[in-house]
Amino acid sequence: MGLGSLTKIVMNNFDMKERNYQMNYKLLTITHCLLPLFIGGALYILFRSSELKMFEWFNFLGLKNLILEVRFYFCEVKNGIPSWTYFSLPDALWVYSFTSSLLIYWHHDKIKYFWILLPLSLGVFIEILQFYKLFPGTFDFLDLLLSSLSFIFSLLIINHKFKKYEKTIS
Repeated sequence: MGLGSLTKIVMNNFDMKERNYQMNYKLLTITHCLLPLFIGGALYILFRSSELKMFEWFNFLGLKNLILEVRFYFCEVKNGIPSWTYFSLPDALWVYSFTSSLLIYWHHDKIKYFWILLPLSLGVFIEILQFYKLFPGTFDFLDLLLSSLSFIFSLLIINHKFKKYEKTIS
C-alpha cells in the first residue's frame, strides 16, 4: 500500500468522524435547545390560563379556536399533573434552552462565560421584579429554584457532551 492510499484512508476516516460530529452537533442543538422550548411552549398553551396575552395573538393569527379545541382534549391531563409542571417548569425549560444554545454556539470561545449568565440572570431578575410587583406575574421561590437548577444542568450536560464529542474526533 502506497503513501497516497494510506493518506486517502486516513482522510476518509477523519471525514467520517467529522460528519458524525456534525450530525451529533445538530442532534445536540435539537435536543437541548429546540425540544425544551417546544415542551415549555406546549405546557403554556395546553395548561395555562387562556387569559394570557398569547391567546390574543392566537386569536389574531386565527388559531385561537384550534388551540382551545386542543386544550379541551388535554383538560383531564391537567388534573393529573402537579401545578408546578405548567407554572414553573416552562420557565426552567426556557433557561435550560437559552443556556444550552449559548454554550453550543460559543463552545470554543471564552466569551461564553459572560453570555451564559444572561438566561439565569433574566430568569432570576424577572422573579425578583415579580416579588416587588414591578413585573406582571406571581413571584414563586420554586421558579427561582428550577431556573437555577436548569442552568446548572445545562452547564453540566452540554460541557459533558462536548468533551465526549471532542474525544471522538481526536
